[in-house]
Amino acid sequence: MVRVTREAVAAASPELLAHILSQQDIPPSHSVMVGDRRYDISRAHAVGIRGLGVHWDYGARDELETAGADQLAEATADLARTVRSMVSGELSAS
Repeated sequence: MVRVTREAVAAASPELLAHILSQQDIPPSHSVMVGDRRYDISRAHAVGIRGLGVHWDYGARDELETAGADQLAEATADLARTVRSMVSGELSAS
């Protein structure tokens, strides 16, 4: 698992995300980007990563749905289960 700080994600361009995936030899299909703003979801989708929207911080549910979040986590308690399900393919894209 690759973890990146909030500051790094805020500055992340699709090119940077693609570089990280390449350097770590991680297929985008095995990746999930967790984000609380529409920019996070669009950056993830730009490089083929699924975007998991979390709306308990900055972003609102409507913003994340409009951005095309593949899934939404309603609470922090749901985060790990939702990521595991998305990576294993148990949940379909919404």
